[in-house]
Amino acid sequence: MTYLKEELFTENDIIDPNWIIRYLYSHLNHGTISVNNVKKVTDKMLKHFNGVSVKYKHSKDAEGCFIVAGVYDTEIKKSIQVEIFASSLDKNFIIEPKYYRQFIFDLADTLCHESIHRYQHKVREFDDYFSGFSTENSKLYYSDPDELFAYSVNIAHSLYRLHGKETIEMLSSYGFLTNSDVYFNDYVNLFENQKILKKLLKMIYLNILAIQNGDVCHRERLTNV
Repeated sequence: MTYLKEELFTENDIIDPNWIIRYLYSHLNHGTISVNNVKKVTDKMLKHFNGVSVKYKHSKDAEGCFIVAGVYDTEIKKSIQVEIFASSLDKNFIIEPKYYRQFIFDLADTLCHESIHRYQHKVREFDDYFSGFSTENSKLYYSDPDELFAYSVNIAHSLYRLHGKETIEMLSSYGFLTNSDVYFNDYVNLFENQKILKKLLKMIYLNILAIQNGDVCHRERLTNV
């Protein structure tokens, strides 16, 4: 078993969200928290990664919590860019347990998601990569094969965190999935095309099998999605 302090993720690796979760649970304050505390912990955590940067920004929408966003940009040396939003950048505040957990999960899933795109780019040697998003092209964005796979990994990890080995048995219920995962709910709301949802479900299934085997994802899908 690899100890947390020994792990190093290169730019050729997919970042394991479970490693992020274990690290943050071990180092991040409970209860009273601040951006300064989060920055100290994430800056230390970043020493385990290559090609990742984190910025902190103000947002009124992040009252009593943190909001996480990320992007993979081939034009920047540190190609994985993560933004963490808070309502105050210089004051302590009380974070409820559910928002504490959600922040940790969001940061872990974001780093995993963007590292998948980095890996996809490297193995396929794309000259360009779509990194933009707008409401108008949301269907195009979510149906893109690379996004479909990356979100299937996020959904699989999210479901497995909640339900463990029982997850496989629950995949046949759309109602269960939409209530359990926000990303799957987005797909159901966006697509009447059942082929997209069936493809997504198959990827989720394969990724859950991989997670059960101790892998981050079903890596064979990375080069032929």
